[in-house]
Amino acid sequence: MKFGVCLPHYGRPLDMEALAGAARSVEALGYDSIWVTDHIIVPQGLDIVYREHMLDALAFLNYLAAITRRVQIGTSVLILPYRHPVIVAKQVATADVLSGGRVVFGAGAGWMEGEFKALGIPFRERGARTNEALQAILACWGNEVPTVTGRYYPLEGMVASPQPIQRPHPPIWIGGLSPGAKERAVRFGQAWHPTGTAPDVLAVEWGQVRETAERRGRQEPLALTMRCGLRWGERPGQPPRFALAGSASEVSGQVEALARIGVSHLALDLSHLDYPRLLASLEDFAARVMPQFQDKRPS
Repeated sequence: MKFGVCLPHYGRPLDMEALAGAARSVEALGYDSIWVTDHIIVPQGLDIVYREHMLDALAFLNYLAAITRRVQIGTSVLILPYRHPVIVAKQVATADVLSGGRVVFGAGAGWMEGEFKALGIPFRERGARTNEALQAILACWGNEVPTVTGRYYPLEGMVASPQPIQRPHPPIWIGGLSPGAKERAVRFGQAWHPTGTAPDVLAVEWGQVRETAERRGRQEPLALTMRCGLRWGERPGQPPRFALAGSASEVSGQVEALARIGVSHLALDLSHLDYPRLLASLEDFAARVMPQFQDKRPS
């Protein structure tokens, strides 16, 4: 299994020295990836960690390309209907070029209705827009003069550049638990990437994704990746989403349960911690959990 870290570029007063130091520490500790997340403008009355002090996901992705050398960098996940897909294709390809081919493109349809309203995008069209956006992005990455037909983003006779370094394109990880998201993962993705799903639920949901892949006649293997919280040393509680929690042995057992289901890459979210505790938790996890899964890592 591979391990990554979701950097908290939100929910706290911005401290770029600490944030950059955390990114460098994640790489030095041997983690495989660093992740950014996406919201643009959040309703004032919504109590959510992403509401304040949030850097733009794609701008921050390019910053990470400059200050790291080895780790993959990715979006967990970018909300596709918020931006025109030609712009997204250019920005993500740019990050792939600047990073030397290290980008993973995580994408989803979104859920925050107030944010859609503020951006002037019909909430009920988000699934259809996401599917067409993925078609357009793949077209731009696959052909310098792409042709895109569709309701929302038609394109013809234009040059798309730069092309990403990774060919045929950066890996696409599709987030979401809805039936539409599962279909989307099978249709467009190299991985399905749910967030905070307990192992017993994940096993059922992953079974549904695999059934969808079989029904669609998909030949290419589809990976299972996941984002979840890490509450190192804390007792398991009742958070809205599943999080790894407890002692080193308890956390290792939870990771093993996810590995048995098929999770091949785990992105850890420690956004509830200040930087000293975040780094201490990552050091402990790297020393006491990650070595147990070294021989199970995909190449």
